Amino acid sequence: MNKKETFDLLDFLNEVFKGNHDYAEEMHAKLKKHVEGQDPVTTTISCCDSRVKQEAMWKNEEIGAEFTRGTIGNTVLEYNHRGETTISGDIDYIPKHSETPTVAAVIGHTGCGAVTATYETLEAIQKHKDLQKTDINHTDLQKYNGETKGINTKIRLLLESGLKQDYNQIKGKSNKQEEIDKLVERNVDNQIKELINRTHYTDTEFIGLVFDLDGIYGGKEGQLYLTNYCGEKQLQKLKQEAANHKAIKAKRIS
Repeated sequence: MNKKETFDLLDFLNEVFKGNHDYAEEMHAKLKKHVEGQDPVTTTISCCDSRVKQEAMWKNEEIGAEFTRGTIGNTVLEYNHRGETTISGDIDYIPKHSETPTVAAVIGHTGCGAVTATYETLEAIQKHKDLQKTDINHTDLQKYNGETKGINTKIRLLLESGLKQDYNQIKGKSNKQEEIDKLVERNVDNQIKELINRTHYTDTEFIGLVFDLDGIYGGKEGQLYLTNYCGEKQLQKLKQEAANHKAIKAKRIS
């Protein structure tokens, strides 16, 4: 590491500690009330994109209210030691240990890099072979996208949840970016379906949201939209569910 890199790193660390000092001054009294444990109402499963702030997007400043899982593609799945897909322990934890009703919220976002990479990988495969007949599980994805093993692990999880079938349904019906954003919404649906089918939590409901970075849903950048309510995807039914709660914006594009 040269002197310039060392200076940059220490400068960054200095900003980190300055910010933490301010935070500790502000929050230490509140943190004392939570040292014995936690019992949050919400588990959020959001993309770890730097533009997507899980607590900030709904102005949550309450300590202990939210258990967060950040992962590219906001997938609820991971591979266990046998190579089998399973619901992540990050999501299991609160429903398993909470003594109160909870909500698990899957939050996608427009322009998602993981969904884009999955879309482009499928595009590349389609150029060389019949995608319909291709066994994705036995296909070397790196050959088609040049991504790392870790990124391709995430892409595989999105494909296993159903994104290949969704791609086949929407491909060629609009421009590329619109198709990717429709897949973002479909991916949220797929993750909700995985939670419904694979878990047996008591007193936990599942909701799907999309965080609109660029106003594709017709509102302001940064607006949240309800796109899935406990597995329900039909827009009219979503609006009926939210009819008495005027702040809720229910919308779908796929």
